[in-house]
This record gives sequence, C-alpha cells and structure tokens, in this order.
Amino acid sequence: MLGTLCLTIGRGWVQDAVRKHFAPAFPKRRTLIYGTKRTARRFFTGALHSPMLGIDPVGFVGSASENSDAIYSNDYFQRDSRPIFHEPLSNDLLKRMEIEDIFVCDPNITDHDLNRVREIAQGANCSISMVDNQGFLANRMPTWVWEMDGLVVATTTLNEPSQFYRMTKRFLDIVLSATLIALSAPVWAILAILIRMESKGPIFFSQTRVGQHGKPFEILKFRSMKVDAPKYARSPDEHSDPRITRVGRFLRKTSIDEVPQLINVLRGDMSLVGPRPEMPFITEAYGPWEATRLAVPQGITGFWQLSADRRYAIHQSIEYDLYYIQNRTVILDIAVLLHTLVFAAKGI
Repeated sequence: MLGTLCLTIGRGWVQDAVRKHFAPAFPKRRTLIYGTKRTARRFFTGALHSPMLGIDPVGFVGSASENSDAIYSNDYFQRDSRPIFHEPLSNDLLKRMEIEDIFVCDPNITDHDLNRVREIAQGANCSISMVDNQGFLANRMPTWVWEMDGLVVATTTLNEPSQFYRMTKRFLDIVLSATLIALSAPVWAILAILIRMESKGPIFFSQTRVGQHGKPFEILKFRSMKVDAPKYARSPDEHSDPRITRVGRFLRKTSIDEVPQLINVLRGDMSLVGPRPEMPFITEAYGPWEATRLAVPQGITGFWQLSADRRYAIHQSIEYDLYYIQNRTVILDIAVLLHTLVFAAKGI
C-alpha cells in the first residue's frame, strides 16, 4: 500500500514537472482533431500526456448535430479541455486557427468525407493523419505509421532526421566498419579455412535483400549451411536444423556469420544500426505498418536483434523497429552498438 501511494504521488509529480519545465521547450504544431467520439478523446488525452510528440491540440471539428461545446481529457481529473468548432471544416477555419496538422479520429468516416478533408488540408498546406482507421491501413499507401497509447496513426508525411544525423551516421558507418574489417582480417582467414574443410563450396553466402526505399542489394554472410540448401527458404529456427553445418552452428550461435556485412556497410547498402533487411518475397507482402521499416537504412544490429524476441520472425515483433525509427539519434545508435558488444561478449 505504501509503495502504491508513493508511486502515485511520484507519477503525478513527474507529470507536473514535465508540463511546467520540459514541455514548453519542445516545438509545437497546432493540430485540429477531426471527430468528437471515443477515438478523438483518447487521441487528445494521449497528445496532452506526450509533450515530446510536439502535438498542440487546438480544438475539434465534429458533425453538425454535436451538442457539446468542449471535450475533456480522459485522465482522472479531466483538467484539460478544447473547444468544438460548430462549423464545417474549411480552408478559412484552418487558416484562421493557424492549423498545421489534421488528425482524423473518426474510424467510420466515409470515402466521400475523407476525400473532402484531404482536399481542404492540401489547399491549406496541412499534413493529414488517420487515427485507428483499419480500412485505411489495409491499403498499401506511402504513409508513416506510428503508435500512441494503443492508437495506430498513419501520417502522410515522414519527419526526416537532421542533416547532421545523416552525415554523422554515415561517418560512423565508414570509420567503424573499415576498422573492424582490418582488425578481424585474421579471423576471416581462419574461418574461411574451417568452412572449406567441412563443406566444399563458396566461403561467402550472398542473397538478395531489400534495403532502404525498397532498393534490392546482395547481402554477404559467412556460409553456415550446406551448398545444396535452398537459397531463399525460411531461415532455420533452431541450430539443430540439418541444413546447418557444424561450423555453421558456431557461426550462427555467436552471430559471427553476419560479420561480412561490414562490406555492405562500406558500400552503403546497409548501416551498422537499423532494421534487419528482409528477402523480397517477404517485403512484397508488407502492408503500410511493416513497410515503414524500409523508410530507413537497414542494419546489422538494432533493437530487435538485441531483444529476446529475435527468436521469432521480424514481422511478429515490428514494434522494436518502429520505436527505433521514431526515436533514432546518434546517441541511440551508439548505445545500440555498445549493447551489441556486450551481447557478443556473452556469446548471445
């Protein structure tokens, strides 16, 4: 009981501190919420409690039959509210309220009304996002899909990282991959001998994978399976798979078979940190949720690779890659690389 009380008080104190001291420092985008029902209220509450998203809800636009004048947040005290504009959505309303983003929180919106909202948003130079609309997500559209408080949000624009981040990331990729290749060259020679001694065939295994923006490339690995193993079959789930050689079991257990991908990093096909590249027949079945993985450079290591869920297929744990894409920074990339060294030292 004492722990619960302390946790409740501490949480309230942290929320107030964020509101008063940290939230004002984040840039805000004036946002209009289209809809007034449960989804709109949930999104409004989540936006208020997530100041780092930079969403500043200005108000709501609902149906003409809406009787309420304001919508209150879903938190316990309901201390925040925003007005409902009792007028149709128009360019005049968006410009008068200086709206930059529109979030459509009506899951049952008709195609006719949605097209009208799109036309008005385009005329006012506003971005538009669909919140928890499964019909919209079922279409393979070039959208940026993210999640907030259990609500799936599909945005027509993707916030690109800064030029500093892109240049620094590429600089680290070149320097670190070249250094690691030079330092591990003797190990490459030993592994090449062991692979050829057990199984005649090429030392390296190459396979077509899909990189950033859907661009295919040839990924390199130390060969861990027999020469006659199907090249584009599903990857083995267990080390006892008969397709894997004895040397291959060691290579896969320690992830040393992935080391030649440093060459792919030097070429610019991949990055050191990012989502794992998949085979074409898998990416062809991607919906907009999974296709978000292809918006960034694919990587050797990442959040999913370091998680306990790496034993399952990537598409079953897509939340790891989505979190990285939403929060990627130079510091986060360095943290992932350091954690990778720790995992490698433990033999995981």
